[in-house]
Amino acid sequence: MGYNNTTTSRDLALADAGVPQALKDLLSRIIPEKRFDEFKSLVASGAITPDMTHPAHLLLSPVSQVMSMADKGDQMNWLKALFAEDPAALATAQIYAAGIQWSTPVIAIDNYSNRYRDYPVEAVPLLRYIAGRNDILVDDIAQLDPALLSVKVKNRDEAQPDQALLHHIFETREMKVPALDRVEAFTGNADFLAIKNPRGETLFFRIATDSANGENADKLDIASWMLQRRPQSANEADRFGWTPLDRLVSRARGAVDTSMGRLLLAHGAKLDKQISPGFNLKAQLQENEGLGLDKFPSRKLSPPAAPSV
Repeated sequence: MGYNNTTTSRDLALADAGVPQALKDLLSRIIPEKRFDEFKSLVASGAITPDMTHPAHLLLSPVSQVMSMADKGDQMNWLKALFAEDPAALATAQIYAAGIQWSTPVIAIDNYSNRYRDYPVEAVPLLRYIAGRNDILVDDIAQLDPALLSVKVKNRDEAQPDQALLHHIFETREMKVPALDRVEAFTGNADFLAIKNPRGETLFFRIATDSANGENADKLDIASWMLQRRPQSANEADRFGWTPLDRLVSRARGAVDTSMGRLLLAHGAKLDKQISPGFNLKAQLQENEGLGLDKFPSRKLSPPAAPSV
């Protein structure tokens, strides 16, 4: 068909006789009308597969269409259904987008105007795209497939080594105890707490030693939650041999965050590195007794989930 300034990529795709009918239905009816049961049936029958594409209309791929849905909850549910037969394939899935940037959402297909038809459409790893989305949380990924949390994804700074998706999420999202509760429920355990970044740091290590961003009750709650599930985290060294307490004291130049320091000491943390000859953490904490800086959060945390059977 011919096109003018009002013709959209959607119009061109629907008029192309070479585009599979299932992709046209997905675009014109199934996704707009949220016919989820029909979508699941087409996936189960093999009529729609995650990697279906058309050379002239790459944005029609099911992954790209699902990730252009307006509602994030719908995106996750439909994505999970799309990969129901092979969740591990999420780790290698591609998403097609025109001029995609780290923080740019996929251009909605309905608004993908003909005037952009000459922009390069590139295949981007789905997990790399997800890593740059600050509205997709750690529990969303765990619900899709817990194994995805440990998949290594390219860093924004390509000069830096790849790191597990879990650590990408930690860097761009605010974590809360309820989200960690949900991850634990989805996975049946807290094994994700053992996932390390290229420096050999667990999430607990990073939270406990983050002196730059100060202290708050949520941060201490998260640290307490993690120590309940994985007590060995209190003394688990990074790849350079530094324990969380070593790193915390070093970064704070001796003026240690006393609440986090006390939390670590209460769980048997050791100070192995000699930060400075005159520094004694326990003595410092005793000197600050009564200043109101030594209180743990008092809110009640949920107990660890029972092991899955």
